[in-house]
Amino acid sequence: MAQFCWSSRGHLPPYVGAELAGLCREAAIAALREDLVAAAEVANRHFQAARAAMRAALTSQVLAQYEKWQRDRQGRRAVHNEAGDAGSTA
Repeated sequence: MAQFCWSSRGHLPPYVGAELAGLCREAAIAALREDLVAAAEVANRHFQAARAAMRAALTSQVLAQYEKWQRDRQGRRAVHNEAGDAGSTA
């Protein structure tokens, strides 16, 4: 899997954990289809074939919503910390 990630030049779609598990499972099945008896490894070509057949569930719109949520949450946390610091000085 590490070789697949590196050979993809960091350009993996934003897969969720279950999708990564499915990608690995499909790559293993592709290796078995290639040679059921002597399949000893799952090669990069198997991952590429599995990846070509998959579509990531997270869209750029959903990722943008998550990023906005994270920024909003960090902003609220900073305001809360500032209010707590102001109240603790005596």
